[in-house]
Order: sequence, then C-alpha cells, then structure tokens
Amino acid sequence: MLQKRKAEGQVKGLVTVIKKGGGQIPCEITSAVFTDENGIEKAITTIVDISERILQQNSIDTKKEKIVADNIVLAKSKQKEIDTSKEKIVTDNIILAQAKSDAMLAENNEWIKYIAKTSYDVMWDWNIVTGEIYVGDSIEEVFGYKVQDNTIVFNDFIECLLPEEKDTIEKKILAALASDRKSWKDSYSFKRKDGSVASTASRASIVRDDSGKAIRLIGAIHDISRIQELENKLGEQTTIQNKNESSASGLMNDRKSLLIKKIKNVVEELVHDSNEQLQTNFSAYISKKLDYDYTYLANLFSEGEGIPIRKFIISKKIERVKELIENDELNLTEIALELNYSSVAHLSHQFKIATGFTPSHFKQLNRKRRNTPANV
Repeated sequence: MLQKRKAEGQVKGLVTVIKKGGGQIPCEITSAVFTDENGIEKAITTIVDISERILQQNSIDTKKEKIVADNIVLAKSKQKEIDTSKEKIVTDNIILAQAKSDAMLAENNEWIKYIAKTSYDVMWDWNIVTGEIYVGDSIEEVFGYKVQDNTIVFNDFIECLLPEEKDTIEKKILAALASDRKSWKDSYSFKRKDGSVASTASRASIVRDDSGKAIRLIGAIHDISRIQELENKLGEQTTIQNKNESSASGLMNDRKSLLIKKIKNVVEELVHDSNEQLQTNFSAYISKKLDYDYTYLANLFSEGEGIPIRKFIISKKIERVKELIENDELNLTEIALELNYSSVAHLSHQFKIATGFTPSHFKQLNRKRRNTPANV
C-alpha cells in the first residue's frame, strides 16, 4: 500500500483488525500524501470501522439523501476518462466511496456520512453552477460550525481564511478551475468557530462537462493541527533526549579518563615497587587489578592516549631501568630480575630500542658525567 501511495498519491484497502479481546472487526484504510506550505511531503491516514455499516446496509434506503450519492456517480463517470498512468488526485473519502459503491454499497451515501462523523476530515462538494457548497456533518466537530442543511456558499468559505491568505487561496482555486487541470490541492490556515486557527490541507477533484468547463469541485479539508502538535512534541522530546545523551556522554568520558588514570597508576606502582615480584604478565595483572577485561582496557588506553598500553608499560620500565642504573646499586642481572625481564639480553635489547644506547654504555656515560667536575 505504501508503494502504491508513493506512486499514485493515495491508496485504499480493506483490513481485519483484531481487538484486544480477540474479536475481529472489518476496517477500511485510506491514506494520501500532500505537500505543506514549506514544500515538505506529508501523509494523512484514516482507519474506519465499517462493521456497523455492513450490518445495516441491507436495510438502508438507497433512494435517501442523494446529494452526495449523485456527486459520486458524476465523479465516477468522469474518473473513467482519466488516464490511469496520470495523477489520480481524488480525496480519500471520495475514492473510498467509489470503490465501495461498486463492490458493496451501490449508490448509497449513508456510509459516507458515517465516516464524516468519525474523522477529522470535512467532506465538501462545491456545485459551481449553483454556487452552493455541501459540507459534511463533521464540520461542527472539527471546526465548531453549525451549518443549516449542510449548505454554505463560497464566500462563507473564504471568510474562514486568514486575511493575509484569503486573496492568495481564492486566486489559486479560481486559476485551477479556469485551467484544464483535473485536481486541486493546497494548505492553509482555517479559523474555527471559537476563534482558534487550525492548520489544514485540502485535496479535491475537479469535475468538468463535455466542453471542459468546471462544474463541481469535490474533496475534503483535513485538519492536520494534531499531526503538527505531535511533530512538535516529538521534536521537543528529541531535544531533551539529545541533551540527556550529551550529559551521559560527558559522564562516560569522565569515567574513561578516570580509568585511564588508574591504568597509569597501576603500571607505575608495579614498575617502581621493588618489594613486589611480578609472577605473571602485565596484561593479566592489570586486568585483575582493575577488574576489567584487558582487551577493553587496551583499546580504551590507545584511544585516549594515542599509544598502545604495551608501549606505555615499556616506557615506564625503561625509565625505571635508568633510575636503577644511575643509583648504581644493582647490576644488570639484578635489574632484569627486578623488572621481570626474562634475561639481561632482553632488557638490553629493549633499552637500546628505546634510548639508542646499551645499558652498559648508558652506565659508562652516567659515571663519566658524575666524575666530570662542573664548570665554575
């Protein structure tokens, strides 16, 4: 249905809805897309329970209230002339009426009034020849107006528009009727009876006689204020969520920084504590000490410090080796044992990579520097 709506502008269909208690009710879905005043494409979807309508259908007098039914027949005859590959813009409830009148309800209009009373769409039919506009009963519920005999004139409609929009909307409608177009749609503000203003969108089909002159405009006004209110509320909730996420992100960064600092402290304490002989490798020791998986700690440290945790450990061990060599209290074998090197060769290799000197050469330079008197 969504694919069809995207291709044709509107869609209709029958579904069976399962109620909370397990019962099933037949429903009809109509959905149509429109473009608001900002050029943003939006959609309006209506789901209607038709079970009562179906049960009552057999007893309905098909000759009653022919005002809308005649319009449907007229719209049907014109609809057959429309190329199905072209834009099929007919208001949702009119299309629904056409489909159901063929399949189930012939030319009866009672079910249309049922829909009109239970939706936020106001159906209307403007007889351009007589100047009268038929409006559905839902106009009272949606906009608060009580309309005698469901009939108004075009000026009544124009007076419900905002002053700054009135001339523009009127010109657009008259221009559409004067053209060869088969449909009209627009978005505008509509004044309610209580003085408040509703955001609306209208879609209608233009019915023309054999000469191409417009004789009827049949469509519906959709009150989209509630949709906009929901969108605004969703926007506010998104803003609050973003703030919360930003705050949570800040707390997460603080925790990561603290954990990196703890990693550094553990490494430095272990390297500089000559009383504790490390009986396992550094990764297992750090993981156990901080109660975190080592892979997580290593990735966290690399991301925060820009170097692998293993290089940081080596740099601290080399610093400690330098200190012990400068103190001249331990030989290289003892220093290697102190810092958990597997051998003196291992220590020497790592020391030369880091400093460019062998430990022995560094020791000689250190002694030479101590024995050289300072210049006065």
